[in-house]
This record gives sequence, C-alpha cells and structure tokens, in this order.
Amino acid sequence: MADRRDWGGGGDESEETTHQMIERLWDSITQIWTWLDQQPPVQPADIAPVTGSADTSGRKQS
Repeated sequence: MADRRDWGGGGDESEETTHQMIERLWDSITQIWTWLDQQPPVQPADIAPVTGSADTSGRKQS
C-alpha cells in the first residue's frame, strides 16, 4: 500500500526551507539565552529544616 502522507516540498513555492527554519529557531534560542544571562540572580528559597522522624518516602505505613 502506498504511503499517502503529504510531506510538502512540492515545487518552486516560496516556503521556508528546513535549513532556514533551523537557523531562525537557533537565533531565537540564542536571544533567549542572552536575555536570561542578563537577568539578576534568583536567591534560593528558605526551607525549614525537617525535625523529628517524619516519613518523607510517601509510602503508607503498615
């Protein structure tokens, strides 16, 4: 039986090539990394210490 999926790429249409799409995505990722590098550092959250013999495994006690 023939594979009837349309994979596109049919002719001289001015569609974006795969290579151009990858370049555009890479540029976007690079811009996001640059933006993230310019953000102020985030302070770690204060977490209260665990006291006693609390079961943190999430399993039911039998």
